[in-house]
Amino acid sequence: MGFKKFLIGIFFILLIGIAPAHQGDDFIIPPDKKPVTKSKTVTQAVIVVKPEPFAISSNIVFLVDASSSISNSNDIKKRFNKAWDYITAQFAMDELYFSVCVFHDKGKSKFRPWVHAGGMQGIKEFAKAKAWILKNTGLYSWARKALGKSLRQINHLNKNYNERMRLTVVIISDGGFTEAAKYIPKTKKVKGKNVKESYYKPIWDMIVSSQRWRISRGMAQASILTVGITNKYAWSYSVKRPDSECQDFLKAVGKSYGGGYVLIKDKK
Repeated sequence: MGFKKFLIGIFFILLIGIAPAHQGDDFIIPPDKKPVTKSKTVTQAVIVVKPEPFAISSNIVFLVDASSSISNSNDIKKRFNKAWDYITAQFAMDELYFSVCVFHDKGKSKFRPWVHAGGMQGIKEFAKAKAWILKNTGLYSWARKALGKSLRQINHLNKNYNERMRLTVVIISDGGFTEAAKYIPKTKKVKGKNVKESYYKPIWDMIVSSQRWRISRGMAQASILTVGITNKYAWSYSVKRPDSECQDFLKAVGKSYGGGYVLIKDKK
């Protein structure tokens, strides 16, 4: 009997030894958060927090954060779908034109040409655009240059791309821009006090310079509507700013540039 137990013990040791190592998730779960299983994620309800009033024009550029979040994380992809379907449903007008720009890896932003989406045609065009977005994803969230191109309407060939006198840019993102994760803020003296720069300074600077560029060309300043998607995971390849900080930034942009802010989150 003792020999049999010995053989069984050896068997289990060998079994554990040859078992494949667990590779881990794409993201790091914060220590104060319990992992959410895929089954719970799939059935979790997504809600739109009552948005502030927002303003739009008949020319809209959707600037979409197409990082690995929406392609590899079911819960964030679900929030993106909710964000897209909700926000595009608000744009039911006869004369509506829109284009899409996705941003992810450095230098890889991509534009989808302007289309007319007035009336019932808009339903089909928005569905096509969403499918296009989900096919053009990457890893990171390098947003600055894509934001500048969207505001200035310059395509990847650096030529003027259907400049619009009046323009609305709709940013759909979790706010976890790679620039904010990489930027090291400086501390400056302001009225005798030490004031630390925002981690989002590179993004703010691009918005300000692009808006000035529009005005210098005789165009109206673009309104910017921000759609925030909650994402409380800290990705392993880039230290994401805290979710509350990301949402505060998106809210500040929407408020500063007259477009407004909408929050998409899971229902508790």
